[in-house]
Amino acid sequence: MVDDRFSEKDIQLAGFFVRAKPVARRVGFTIAIIIDIILIVTGLYYWGQYFGQSRLSNMQSNVTFVDVATQDAHAQRVSVQPGPLQTLSVKILDGSDDTRDYVAIVENTNDRWQARVSYSFVGQGQTELKSAVLPPGERRVLGVYGSDTLMSSARLVFDSIAWDRVDRHAVDNISDFVAERLQIVTENTQYLNADSEVNTDRVTFTILNESAYSYFSVRVAAVMYFGGDIIGVEEVDISPFRSGESQDIEIHTLSRGVKPTKVEILPHLDIFDESAYIEIGS
Repeated sequence: MVDDRFSEKDIQLAGFFVRAKPVARRVGFTIAIIIDIILIVTGLYYWGQYFGQSRLSNMQSNVTFVDVATQDAHAQRVSVQPGPLQTLSVKILDGSDDTRDYVAIVENTNDRWQARVSYSFVGQGQTELKSAVLPPGERRVLGVYGSDTLMSSARLVFDSIAWDRVDRHAVDNISDFVAERLQIVTENTQYLNADSEVNTDRVTFTILNESAYSYFSVRVAAVMYFGGDIIGVEEVDISPFRSGESQDIEIHTLSRGVKPTKVEILPHLDIFDESAYIEIGS
């Protein structure tokens, strides 16, 4: 026979659980809240790390893009700007009647920029200002001849340089454009000393215009060298100079005591100046 009566101990234990149940519920609820807070804070921390790193990465990417773009833009600007004119040599030569000739060999290495310059020679004094045009790729003489300014040393100074860019729409292939117009050939260049018939030294050569274009005037410089040193420069204008024409040129020059080892002929023509051309049939 089973005794279904509760002992006093059972009754006390049951009363304890009854009284403890609300307390346990509150404790469990509190623990659940604490766990939730920990999870929320942890989640917010990691989400903050993620978004912060992502934003920093984007900022770095933007900075890199801007930096690269700036460099590219700078390189592009540099690529379309003309480079400086190259002064290859400067020489002071004795002129006639106590004067001086100041000459320089200058090259425009730009293939799409023409330079319009004013220049002088400066040392213990300064020569008068002269002006000149250097088309793309041209190597020519810039000079001040018969100057009363007597200097023992001088340098070429450009007082102003104005650049004209050759438009690609007007001239697509500039190499072909120049080659077609500057088919000016020199042959049989000689330096002759004074003799019984001619009392001055002279430079002689034959010049031919093998281009299809006729010109009102072509300026030609004869540069005389002894070794690598310039010992004389003479210039002459050939006017007019028609297509297919050949001319024998003789330039008289001062005797310099030595015979040049080389004579360089440098023709100059502003092929971008429409007024330089003689119209066909004229």
